[in-house]
Amino acid sequence: MAGGDGLWWWCSRFRQLVGLPAWCWDVVWIAAYYAIGVLVLAKREGWLYNETIYFLSVTVATVGYGDYSPRTYGGRWFVAVYAPLGVAMVFSTIARHVMTLQSRMRKMTMVLFGVLRLRNAEEERGLPIEEFSPQDVRGRVHYWQRYLACLAPVLTFTLGNTALARFTLGISWSNAVYYSVVSCTTIGYGDVGGLADAPGWTRSLFAVYTLVYVAIFTASIHECFVVRHRQRISSGAEAIPNARELEEMLLLKFARLKQRDVDHGVDPELTEADYIVRTLLNGQFVDPQLLVAIQRAFYWTALGGDGERSTISVDDVHEEHRAEARRRSLTVEHLNFVGEKLFTASGHSLGDLRQYAATHDQDKLRWRRDYWDAKVAEIRRSEADDGDDGRASRRILAKDRFLRAVERVEKVVAVGAAAAPKRPTPGQVAPLPTCDEERRPEPEPEPAPDPGPAPNPNKVRLEPLV
Repeated sequence: MAGGDGLWWWCSRFRQLVGLPAWCWDVVWIAAYYAIGVLVLAKREGWLYNETIYFLSVTVATVGYGDYSPRTYGGRWFVAVYAPLGVAMVFSTIARHVMTLQSRMRKMTMVLFGVLRLRNAEEERGLPIEEFSPQDVRGRVHYWQRYLACLAPVLTFTLGNTALARFTLGISWSNAVYYSVVSCTTIGYGDVGGLADAPGWTRSLFAVYTLVYVAIFTASIHECFVVRHRQRISSGAEAIPNARELEEMLLLKFARLKQRDVDHGVDPELTEADYIVRTLLNGQFVDPQLLVAIQRAFYWTALGGDGERSTISVDDVHEEHRAEARRRSLTVEHLNFVGEKLFTASGHSLGDLRQYAATHDQDKLRWRRDYWDAKVAEIRRSEADDGDDGRASRRILAKDRFLRAVERVEKVVAVGAAAAPKRPTPGQVAPLPTCDEERRPEPEPEPAPDPGPAPNPNKVRLEPLV
């Protein structure tokens, strides 16, 4: 294990051992970044804490109004090293969580379109491929609603930032709009809306709002470009391979045939995967080097370096599940307190591990009957109800997570019930029985022990001799 890999392994092990969710660790890293920056810059530059937080926020958001800047050589050297770290760590983390917020706002916008009885745009993935041609899709999917839904979050935050600047900084509405646009585009001239003389709470408020505002603007612009690419691909105006490119792809497959395939007269064909990969490369949606890395991972990780295979079958899935089940069985047998806390914190329990091992560590026929066929039947039933749009598989995964969560809650409730007093205290109403207790029959009273024949008072009792 290399030094860097060992350090990252111990860090991930420590994170799992503590048991905090991923977003809590993001809060810890951001708080640590701000704490170090405040301690160093407040001492070097003589700033107040809220001034330092405001400076770090506009620096991380790459706005840089210029109202605060380091004056000492030590402060400038520190910012030269610390600012790129903040952009890479803090802003990227905030932008990742902002994507979730923006997705929810976009869905709310589409719901609003339905409430206003506008022509609601259909999801392209909800239209069966065999029934709708690209021309039919263009007639049903209204892309102007997609663009408006992508821009709705940034428009909302622009209105909020404009009102905030108008009433807290005391500038006019036109200057407030100008200040908002300059802020979200990270231009930051600094000629309007200076916060050097503003109260401390105003600087702190703008520090947080600016970070989220810039992240929302960046994500909105990115989604608009994604919708644009989707529209052009659907219309066949961009990235779709033409006849010449398809011929080159097929010739390349013929040239890479092995000699035994040539002797048997094998004619390769282009698959849907080949067509999709070429479209992604033409549209520059994926890096060619990244694609080669994915292909290499598929060959060595998924296929195990077996040159005779090119696909993954149900048998391969069973063998992978079986190996994982055996590993988990060994984990259950050798778990100590630290290991048990580690797996519980990562969302698993010992019951989950034992159930997984019992389900998957069995022969192929039983596994296919008990697990695989049941999953396939459940997905078919769900798709018959919801349509083939991917919601069925997500529902099943969510159901599995829900059942695991219910199992953990039941364990906690069982421990609490065992520790609770059996009888209510005076003046307290006894709790109502649960559904299980109501259905459970009352236990029959145990018969009293047989006292035997009644003693004879005339019988002489012999005492033992000492």
